Amino acid sequence: MASNTTQAIASGDLVDLVSSSGSATIYPSDDAILSVLQARFRADLPYTRIGATNLVVVNPYKSLANVNNASAKEYEERSYKDTSIPMVDSPKPLQPHIYDLAARVYLLMRRRNESQALLSRGITGSGKTSSIQLFVNQILRLSSHSSKEAKMAEQIKALSTVLDSFGNTKTLMNPNASRHSRYLELHFNDRGRISAAKILTFGLDKTRLSRLTHEERSFHVFYQFIAGCTTTERDSLNIEDVSDYALLASSGCYRLPSGPFSDDSIAMGDLRAAMKTLGFKPKVMSAIFSLLIAILLLGNLEFGEGDFHTVSAHVTNTQILDQVSRLLGVSSEDLAQTLTNKTSYVRKELYTVLLSAQQSAVQRDTFVRDLYAILFAFVVETANHKIAPSSKVAPPHSQIAVLDMPGFQSRGPSGMGSVALTGQTPLVSAYGQNGLQEFCINFSDELLQSFYLRHTFEDTVGYNGHIVGDGLSLPAISTMDNTACVELLRGALPEKVQRKPGGLLTVMNKASSSFKSGKAGDHRNEDLLQDLVTKFGVHASFVTSPNIGGAASDRMQFGINHYAGMVPYDMTDFVDKDTDLLDSAFVTLLRNSADGFVAKLLSGPSLAAEKHVKDENIVVQAQVSSRPLRSITPMPTSSTSSPVEGEEDQVNLDQSRPYPTTTQINYTLGEIFSNISKARLWTMSCIRPNDSGSANSFDKRRVKSQIRSLLLPDITSRKSVEFVADYDLDEFCDRYVPRMQGSTQERITQCARANGWKEGLDYVVGHRMIWLAFPAWKMVEDTVRAAEKDAKKALADAGMGDLEEDESVSVAPDDGTEYTHQEGAATYAGGYGTPRGLAPQTPDGMGYESAENLVTRRAGPDGTMYRDPNNAYGGGGLQTPTRPNHQYSDEGGAWGGSEWDKKDESMGGNAPAYSAKEADGLVVKEAPNAVEEVPSTRIRRWWLWTVWASTWMIPSFLLSSIGRMKRPDIRLAWREKVTIFWLIFLLNAIVVFYIVELGFLLCPNFDKAWTVDEVAQHTASNDFFVAIQGRVYDVSNYVGADHSDIQGLDSSSSDALEQLAGQDMTDYFPVPLTVGCPSLVQDRNMKITYKNFTNFEPTAHHDSGAQAQSSVSKLANDNWYTQNFQPTINEYYKGPLVWDWNNIQGQAQDDNIQRKWGVYNDKVYDLTDYLNSITVNANDDAYKFLDQDVVDVFSQRAGQDVTDRLNQILDRMDNDARVLNMNCLNNVFYLGQTDFRKTARCQASNISMIVLSAILMSSMVMKFLAALQLSPRRTPELQDKFVLCQVPCYTEGEESLRRTVDSLAALNYDDKRKLIFLICDGNITGSGNDRTTPRIVLDILGVDPNLDPEPLLFKSVGEGSKALNYGKIYSGLYEFEGHVVPYMVVVKVGKPTERSKPGNRGKRDSQILLLHYLNRVHFDAPMSPLELEMYHQMRNVIGIDPAFYEYIFTIDADTSVTPDALNLLVASAADDSKVIGICGETKLENEEGSWWTMIQVYEYYISHHLSKAFESLFGSVTCLPGCFTLFRIRTADKGRPIIISNRIIDEYSEPNVDTLHKKNLFSLGEDRFLTTLLMKHFPTFKTKFNPDAIARTVAPDSWRVLFSQRRRWINSTVHNLCELVMLPELFGFCCFSMRFFVFIDLLSTLILPATVVYLFYLIIRVATHATAFPLIAIIMIAAVYGLQALIFILKREFMLVGWMVVYIASYPVYSFFLPIYSFWCMDEFGWGNTRLVIGEGKDKKVIINEDDKFDESMIPLKKFSEYEAEAWDTGSNKHSDDVSAYSKPRSRAQHSRPESPHTYQQGSQAGDYYRDTNPLNKSNPALRSQGSFSNLSHRGPFQPPMSQYGSAPQLFMPNFGGNGSIAGGSDYGGQMPMMPAMPYQNTGSMYGMMTPGSMGPMMPNYNMMTGSFGGGSQSGHSGFAPPTMPAAQNRPTSTFSMATTMNPFAGPSNSIDPTDEELFTALRNYLSTQDLMTVTKKTAREAIMAKFPKADLSSRKDFLNKSIDSILAET
Repeated sequence: MASNTTQAIASGDLVDLVSSSGSATIYPSDDAILSVLQARFRADLPYTRIGATNLVVVNPYKSLANVNNASAKEYEERSYKDTSIPMVDSPKPLQPHIYDLAARVYLLMRRRNESQALLSRGITGSGKTSSIQLFVNQILRLSSHSSKEAKMAEQIKALSTVLDSFGNTKTLMNPNASRHSRYLELHFNDRGRISAAKILTFGLDKTRLSRLTHEERSFHVFYQFIAGCTTTERDSLNIEDVSDYALLASSGCYRLPSGPFSDDSIAMGDLRAAMKTLGFKPKVMSAIFSLLIAILLLGNLEFGEGDFHTVSAHVTNTQILDQVSRLLGVSSEDLAQTLTNKTSYVRKELYTVLLSAQQSAVQRDTFVRDLYAILFAFVVETANHKIAPSSKVAPPHSQIAVLDMPGFQSRGPSGMGSVALTGQTPLVSAYGQNGLQEFCINFSDELLQSFYLRHTFEDTVGYNGHIVGDGLSLPAISTMDNTACVELLRGALPEKVQRKPGGLLTVMNKASSSFKSGKAGDHRNEDLLQDLVTKFGVHASFVTSPNIGGAASDRMQFGINHYAGMVPYDMTDFVDKDTDLLDSAFVTLLRNSADGFVAKLLSGPSLAAEKHVKDENIVVQAQVSSRPLRSITPMPTSSTSSPVEGEEDQVNLDQSRPYPTTTQINYTLGEIFSNISKARLWTMSCIRPNDSGSANSFDKRRVKSQIRSLLLPDITSRKSVEFVADYDLDEFCDRYVPRMQGSTQERITQCARANGWKEGLDYVVGHRMIWLAFPAWKMVEDTVRAAEKDAKKALADAGMGDLEEDESVSVAPDDGTEYTHQEGAATYAGGYGTPRGLAPQTPDGMGYESAENLVTRRAGPDGTMYRDPNNAYGGGGLQTPTRPNHQYSDEGGAWGGSEWDKKDESMGGNAPAYSAKEADGLVVKEAPNAVEEVPSTRIRRWWLWTVWASTWMIPSFLLSSIGRMKRPDIRLAWREKVTIFWLIFLLNAIVVFYIVELGFLLCPNFDKAWTVDEVAQHTASNDFFVAIQGRVYDVSNYVGADHSDIQGLDSSSSDALEQLAGQDMTDYFPVPLTVGCPSLVQDRNMKITYKNFTNFEPTAHHDSGAQAQSSVSKLANDNWYTQNFQPTINEYYKGPLVWDWNNIQGQAQDDNIQRKWGVYNDKVYDLTDYLNSITVNANDDAYKFLDQDVVDVFSQRAGQDVTDRLNQILDRMDNDARVLNMNCLNNVFYLGQTDFRKTARCQASNISMIVLSAILMSSMVMKFLAALQLSPRRTPELQDKFVLCQVPCYTEGEESLRRTVDSLAALNYDDKRKLIFLICDGNITGSGNDRTTPRIVLDILGVDPNLDPEPLLFKSVGEGSKALNYGKIYSGLYEFEGHVVPYMVVVKVGKPTERSKPGNRGKRDSQILLLHYLNRVHFDAPMSPLELEMYHQMRNVIGIDPAFYEYIFTIDADTSVTPDALNLLVASAADDSKVIGICGETKLENEEGSWWTMIQVYEYYISHHLSKAFESLFGSVTCLPGCFTLFRIRTADKGRPIIISNRIIDEYSEPNVDTLHKKNLFSLGEDRFLTTLLMKHFPTFKTKFNPDAIARTVAPDSWRVLFSQRRRWINSTVHNLCELVMLPELFGFCCFSMRFFVFIDLLSTLILPATVVYLFYLIIRVATHATAFPLIAIIMIAAVYGLQALIFILKREFMLVGWMVVYIASYPVYSFFLPIYSFWCMDEFGWGNTRLVIGEGKDKKVIINEDDKFDESMIPLKKFSEYEAEAWDTGSNKHSDDVSAYSKPRSRAQHSRPESPHTYQQGSQAGDYYRDTNPLNKSNPALRSQGSFSNLSHRGPFQPPMSQYGSAPQLFMPNFGGNGSIAGGSDYGGQMPMMPAMPYQNTGSMYGMMTPGSMGPMMPNYNMMTGSFGGGSQSGHSGFAPPTMPAAQNRPTSTFSMATTMNPFAGPSNSIDPTDEELFTALRNYLSTQDLMTVTKKTAREAIMAKFPKADLSSRKDFLNKSIDSILAET
């Protein structure tokens, strides 16, 4: 064995390891092969052969010398061109090489004219792609000789560079890993020259465009372009560093490992050159690179959560969004909308899903992945266009196919290799989990492995089958194949092409189909895993629990035992990734891109776009195909090729339909394997020597595991005998031994001996054929080749031909001029598209369609060709408005080449519309002119002048560029917002200024003056005030220290300080008279004797000068007072001492005090002590130093203002005397000022504030008195009014909707007299919901999911074409806890062209829909198709005339009502006919949900109880909440319309909401504004509040949602109050009118921030002792909240006291932050794109898109009476021959022209749009053939159309009874049996259906209270029915109305004492004839008494009542 190993190492052929020992053959082991491969690897010989057709390549991870050009040339010469016979002295044979393999393949193809196929096998990182490149390069070297061929070869080589850049990445195991599969076809002519090529790529790994694993990279081209872009590109595209892009930075790896090809900038240069070689034009290349940057920037987009549950997420980094939008050629708004909303298509309807931030990121990643996949497909297709053959060229003579797929891989600690060498994979892998992409790769490798093994080891497959069929045998090798695994995966062998795979793929396909159709739930991946485990859990190749442990991740895994080992797969997002859908909104968005290249990309064939069933122009589901865009070129079938299994029933996948990724890959591989089965197979087995990618490293364990998984020992054993050529025996002899004589067998034997062949090894002879091994065949073939060469040389020598050296020189001229594909580019080359129907022959036989129509031309399932959607639509001659009609040239393959950059007049052009449109005889006027002039009011113009005057300094271009406000109306709204904001700010500033500063401005020193009493309040050690000579000082910082200079005298004792604090110390600091009155007093010893002074603290007495106590003290100084005392004390001066006039006058008149003081110039002078000193010193005239006249004034006018009198005296005095006297008064006798704070100037502010406060307080007191209703709760009797319970739905969840519906069903109100009317506002899936809102509603009500009514037209509230809408009607009975309530559901589905939120028009539109319908009913006016259906459902199906309804009870979908709420409201309205609207109190359902809900509890009480209770006193509740209000439909007296009046509807349905004010009125505050309109147009009526009626709603539980909700409420409140203030007829007068209180509410709302600012200011001022304690303010606040608390206590609502405290704590939130946020965000709306407003004022114009025009005539209108009459006429004219029990529908009438196949068309083209859906159109065949399934929930079997007519049209009464309750979808009684001659089978609702059995004429049997069906036997006949509606055979109609029943009650009975049974029977018979909507127990008893007139039944009243209940309750 060792010798064999040595020989194998030397020869490089593993077959040398096979040896024979006697009769036994010894086959090699794994270790033997390992040793050979290792030895050769060490010797830099990576190539080893297995026989002739198999090559083993060990990846050297380095560049070797033996792959250079010299080596290639050597192998070309010796392996191909050398035809000499090997001799002894011949050169040593060449080592096995990829070049040698290429020569063998080419030689066999060239000489035998057989197609060849090369398969590459191996795990990832084994070097398959690089080896294949060497192989292809050598083939091209051998097959290209002319310049044309050389050019083609260069293009094919360039293809590899392009594909590596765009399709390869760096992984952990491989720096250049293929992330897609390639199937390369090399086409050759009959001379073996390369003529063309084709590359088919499939299975692109799109996960490389999302978050990357550590140390991995995305596709190379991103890094190459960033590194190698030019300066111009970097500047124009704003290219940043590679780490700045989130996608590339997610792995932290930016560069390739060091090596010869690791420089990305160099690679970029190679890529540019390669693309140029492949014909990419510079403009195309720039567009491609621009799109690459756009893709990277998309990955940088970040999202924030929406601020409300009805709002999707938003893009936070808008600058990047703008940049991306610019690169993609779309608007930022549209792109953001598409990224944050998802469009889905379920049950033939589009619906929108509002995405959260996380879901938006997923949506973005999906878009990024698919956008790159489309770009990749475009790059491949553009390259194909250059190298692929034209469709006009004949099929290739022969071809070589090369299949290269990503290698087997598994993420794990052992690397992404074959088998994990460490046993079980850990629970959490550091390298991530294996997902769908790894599954697809390993699935493909599994099929390749199976295909190769079968063709190698099975004797009946492929070439082996021919050999064995000729009677020969091959070495019997037992091996381990992977057939079981393949059958597990796909259920069939690899060669079988499957459109519907089997095995595991079947289950995955089913899961994807369910997901695509909307049937899969949130647990779809878990359900798929469960299905897999259930069906395949016992299969040997299926691993149920791949990991041991209970981790959560393990529970979402399954494993597959692949040929290379077990691989665990994580099921997370498995179904989503397999379904691989692209949101169709992206397709529509980018197809309308302003960038022609982007628009063209999305119009190319790489996108499988499913169209709307009703309109081919609407893409509803899209998928970027994982299949090749071109078809496989069929291999020429040779005589020896084996038939491919399953080939005869091969089926194609529809190119226009999305399929699961696994299905596409399975189908593609099936096609490939089926095709290459016809070719000669060659194999290259590649091995990865180590996991580190290191050169010269050979990991034996890793290599050995690959040897085992690739089955190399078994293959070596099998290939020990291998034949590659076969000939008929005679053919062989004639070709190779033509001159030999003898029999065929003898000639063959002689040839074999002559060449030294061994039979069985080099050749073998079968029954018919001779089979040759490659060396033997080449030996004899070289002889023939040499002879041919000699013959050609002889011809050349004879001048008859040119010398051809081998095959390198052409004998014939070259193939003419170079073919440039300019003509052939019309279609895909090589028959591409023909097998799939994409490029069929044109009808006129003019060849194939151009490539551009491959984009817009598709084959339908019935073979119908759909033409370009931009052409005339439906044959009707009307242009369908779709994406711009980009007409590209044929150049560039399917996408039309690079002509997109040329200016094309057809871009976006549409044919001119006709002035009138005709459809099926219905002429529709053209919509109005696209430019609409809108007049502005004078107030509006003045306001705009104010706006511009306020914001003129902000130029519009800044708002457009920086503010991203592109449209003028948005910019204007922003300016209005800013103006309103600063006006509100100014108002708040004025309020704060008025409260805080105005008083100081009018009275500057108001807070700097103190009375004696006020000074006395400052006695603390840190607040020590004293007054001295009319001045107040704060000596807190002075008195604490000892300042006495007299020994032993303490000046700061605590007792002294306590005694003196807050005192007037004027007398303690006497002014020396010689200092105070100079010149008047000369004696230093004179001093004033005080009259009213008691010296409590002698130590504080400061006599100075001659009166000083100590001669050594500074006090002895005569000037101590002026030099020491005054400078020191002035430092602590605070303000003047003031005296109140009452105090001045009082002390003057007090006999005990007898103050002689007066006021001069507002200054107080006191001469009391002066006069006292004169009295004491009566004998000393020196004490009379003041002028006696001056003294007389004060003594005579004590306590008075002496200014005038004193001025007279002073005027008479000389100047010196006047100055001396006044100085003396000021210095010695001055005591302060009069209290100026009491003057009018200083009191004006306080008085006005007190007045305002009094007004506010009085209003609050009135509110509290209104709330203080201590009367007991009312319990009125049950009312009998008919009520419509309206519930508008938008994005609410199932729990909320169910709670609302159940609460309405459970209302303590007659079930027959209430109708739950739900309006679903659009097909939208709310955030967190798993279904659309309509679907949730219908599921709650129990509607059959298969029921799908026809959408019907109606007019919506919207601009332009938004006014056109479609809706569906459902009706039936809902059962809940014994209640059986009729319901009706209107689902607004929108036009089929609507993508974003289809059908959604807002809550206001939902309200208008019902109001307008009731208005039409009231006035018997023409109705739209939807309204006709609503009328029909109510009257003929539910059985109640809609005119009977008197009230609308509006409830929001997140609100639940208490059982007695409705009855209370109806009773209140019934008591007062003036009440037109009444609401109850709304409370919170989730009070304690979070802090944010808790702070709302009391606020709800204020707004929903206190305010409304007060307003209700006036009969003017200004805001009737839409969540809980009862509206009166018409007046009780004369039936005049109120809420359904034309005035209300016309003003409320304003479509042009284009200003800030209107937006806030109609979009945010529609409920408030509806109340405003009611009060405006019906001022004499009342709006009331009933506190006993209670509803509960769910409050926002997060600050974000709360702020968003309150922003809407506050802004709408402000704008609505502005409207209310303008109403002149509100109740009341002056300050007690509602108008005044509305103004107060408006003002208080606007100044809320000012109140908070002032409150904080006040707190700070009081805390810092800067102002006095605000006692009055505190009293007012305490009164406000104290009164509230008192009310709560009296009403025993103690919890509200606690909630009040919580509310007070959150006061800043409600009064400051929320208003500020709201006012600034006043312009945050969705503005839409329908209208463009130009100008304002008188010149305001609105430009409407041509597609968005709307005219009233677009919606057909008809009265219901006319509609019904036509139905009768239609029925009466029916021929009697048609009358049968089960007649078929009538056949259609012939039309004058072909009818359109589309029944649901563009809304903007009215003539076509509703032509086939118009129920008014009698000639409409679509409606006659389609039943109306608009009414819902019966569970019985489908009833086929039956005869509607008996002998004559006759009314019948429906029978309510029978088996099978239909309420809530329950099925108590089983299925409905078939009924004879039953009309209206398709009503869905059981109203109007008859039970089996006979039925007496006009004798219905009612059992409405339970809603079940059954009971009662009738006699007579049945079968009479009224004629039908236009859809005669199917439309449900009933002429019965429960409100109009007859009473054919039997005659009286003479029984005196009827038995209980007789009474019971009589009651049953009576009730069976009555309208249960009007009958009462009293009338029933009276009827029974009339039945038994001789019997006294008064004592049996209770029995009769119980009997009535029993009859109504029985089933």
